[in-house]
Amino acid sequence: MNILFVNHLSPSSASFLRQQGLGSELAIGGHKVSYLARSPPRLAKGIADSRYFPTNITFWDEPLERSMVQNTAKLMRVSKDFELIHVNKANPFTSTLLFPAKFLAGKRVVMDWEDWDGVGGFISLAKKNIASRFALGFFEEVVPPSCDSIIAVSNILVERAEKKGIPSDRIFYVPNGFDEKLFDPRISGRGLRDAYDLGSKPLILLLSALHSFEGENFTKILEAVSYVVKRIPQSTLILAGKGDIEQIFSQANYLGIRKNIVYLGHLPHSKIPEVISAADVAVHILSDNIYFRSSSPMVVPEFMAMGKPIVASNVGELRNMLGDGAGVLVNDRFGQTFGKAILELLNDPDASRKIGLKALERARARYSYKILASKAEEAYKKALRLPRYLN
Repeated sequence: MNILFVNHLSPSSASFLRQQGLGSELAIGGHKVSYLARSPPRLAKGIADSRYFPTNITFWDEPLERSMVQNTAKLMRVSKDFELIHVNKANPFTSTLLFPAKFLAGKRVVMDWEDWDGVGGFISLAKKNIASRFALGFFEEVVPPSCDSIIAVSNILVERAEKKGIPSDRIFYVPNGFDEKLFDPRISGRGLRDAYDLGSKPLILLLSALHSFEGENFTKILEAVSYVVKRIPQSTLILAGKGDIEQIFSQANYLGIRKNIVYLGHLPHSKIPEVISAADVAVHILSDNIYFRSSSPMVVPEFMAMGKPIVASNVGELRNMLGDGAGVLVNDRFGQTFGKAILELLNDPDASRKIGLKALERARARYSYKILASKAEEAYKKALRLPRYLN
């Protein structure tokens, strides 16, 4: 098969990394794969690692929204040799460009439903303006039924697709995963510990997009760390990501734990395995709302693939990932409860090791992109078997 991955985000985004993970395995399997995405300014600054950056990529013209005509022509030109287009989300920009490719050029389109962006989801939490809310909500309602098949990252999004009348045999569950070539539990984290003079301090790891609307979750995490620090004063939170870091620092100062936080900033994906390796416990806290219940956190399979014990909220896909002993799931909404779970793991290395090993086994069995690519391949085959203009 010839597959073109289309994305309105840059190669540093989680959305593109998912496409790249699937695409690299499909290419190994003999399929022709290429990418069309947004050019990231940080590439020119050397933040991305070229060793893991695809060479078979074309970038949209900028500014994105004001170059619709040029980008429509670009998509038609780039997709000429591809029979199938795999698009991330029902985004207004890429969805608008896809209609000529599907209905004029006869391309088969597979939509990757990565998030609940419409009403009740991202646009509600992020408090987007009225125009953005309307556009995101409208396209998320209209686009999925017009696609030839749907790939959904969560069971809730599978159910949502079914409720929209999309036949179940055209809906495929493919959660986020990890790249086996990148995430290897044998990688050492000693370099990071040495670089920040962390020695043998107990390290708690949080990798996050640091969205401002996640303030409630950051509060829980900081309360959890505060609880641990009161009992193990050398404990340190390793924090990486981009976003509203000042909000986190302000709360940390209030709790008296600012000195127990090492902020690494936004890192290239190739650096993440070393950071995870350095940690003793990883944490992932989500609010129990439709947006997070519909998500498939990418960092969690990566934690698992590095054999780390994980403390996480008992929400959505985290249950599938970490249930039955592959992690510690917390039902409580209070940070102190998460802190107790973290402390128990730090105080019991044998239990931590067993949980980490079970997480590693599950990651290899369920969440490797080698496995997930075969599931995506089923969605492509289904799309190609359908008559043109089915929708």
